[in-house]
Amino acid sequence: MRPVSFYQFCTDPNLAGPKPDSWEQSWGVVARVIDRSPLTPEQLAVFCAATGRTKYLRKAINTLLLLIGRRGGKSHFAAHFLVYLSLCVEYPKRALGEVIVNALVGVDRKQGRIVLSYLLAIIEANPMFRAMVESVTSDSVTLTNGVRVEIGTASYRTIRGYTLGALLIDEAAFLRSDDSANPLREVVAAGRPGLATTGGPLIMLTSPHQRSGLVYELFQRHHGADESDTLVWRATSREMNPTIPESVIRSAFQDDPARAAAEWEAEFRQDLEAFVPVEVVQDATPFGVRELPASSGIDYVAFVDAAGGSGTDSMTLGIAHREGELAVLDLVREVRPPFSPERVVEEFAEDLARYGCRSVIGDRYAALWPRERFERCGIGYEASELTKSQIYLEGLPMLMSGQLRLLDNKRLLSQLTALERRTSRTGRDFVDHGPGGHDDVCNAGLGALVFAGEFQRAKLYQGEVLGV
Repeated sequence: MRPVSFYQFCTDPNLAGPKPDSWEQSWGVVARVIDRSPLTPEQLAVFCAATGRTKYLRKAINTLLLLIGRRGGKSHFAAHFLVYLSLCVEYPKRALGEVIVNALVGVDRKQGRIVLSYLLAIIEANPMFRAMVESVTSDSVTLTNGVRVEIGTASYRTIRGYTLGALLIDEAAFLRSDDSANPLREVVAAGRPGLATTGGPLIMLTSPHQRSGLVYELFQRHHGADESDTLVWRATSREMNPTIPESVIRSAFQDDPARAAAEWEAEFRQDLEAFVPVEVVQDATPFGVRELPASSGIDYVAFVDAAGGSGTDSMTLGIAHREGELAVLDLVREVRPPFSPERVVEEFAEDLARYGCRSVIGDRYAALWPRERFERCGIGYEASELTKSQIYLEGLPMLMSGQLRLLDNKRLLSQLTALERRTSRTGRDFVDHGPGGHDDVCNAGLGALVFAGEFQRAKLYQGEVLGV
């Protein structure tokens, strides 16, 4: 096949075209920028408005961050680019048996398969492309030219060791991993060496989210930077896809202006921030200490985050104690679904007995079943006086002042650093996990720590009142 540019590939009716008229002044400009092709005055105006730059490219771009509102066409773009890179680009001579992988990393495999379905539709519509397909799985397409398209999740292990023709990261601002506090940074760090041989691009596609993290840092540093080799393109949903009805966006702004501004207008959220810096959590975590043994003479406090066993939530337990001004986490347990709640309660009761806990504090919204099951095992169940958000807000000053000691548990640490602090319309702050995230482990751990502090203060108060 003769060499073609990405723009030619997208617009050639025999390859992946044709495209609607609106495409030319939106994704068509992005395609020309990737090719470093000349722009018309109208296209240059689109480029400058989206990138904040005052002049066109002077050097090659090795990283492209596309901050696009929802339904703006990011998945279609990713599918087109992956097909182009896999079937229309000649890669340098490689070692015998070496496979070039064009990887798409996303929030989860379900999201990645949306892009994969678009990709397969483009290939299926072209007899020449179709003939180059060697095999197809639910997560990959292997081609006869020694190239494989692969869908992965937000783990650096997904791409480590590969020779990468390109790395695309979908919804980069929303990547979550229970194994890492910084999944996006780790995926980027793992992917850079894989791109070194081919000189392939790193492309991140996402709607904006909170004003922290790698996506926001890249925007701050490179949007409007004429000489940077990292290009940041920010555009609203309708600028990239004018077919979206204005009424849909107007309705979204009526329901939740802050969320709508991020999702449709590609604005970073002003009402949202990271709950706690990663560095603070790391300072509170003794390396390699995953559990502390039970000791006599210590008053332990336990907190449980109950779950039914058939959904997506884990059932978790945290046990902590107080040492002077320091609240220390001794144990965290997590059982992921599916599971039998009765069996998990029995297992947790054994841990509670080891630490001398005759009662456990738990979610007051969990109805009666946790109380009944724990009482059958000889453990009292007390409904928490604090909501989950209140527990986090109570624990934050303790964490920031160095009064909490955590355990070296990856899921605890990643969930804790992924928490988001929001300001409601009434001006009140509340804390919760982000979209698609979980906080079962950190809820149990921080719940135990906060109530360990409350328990110690109650003892001191009681001692003062009684004159002890």
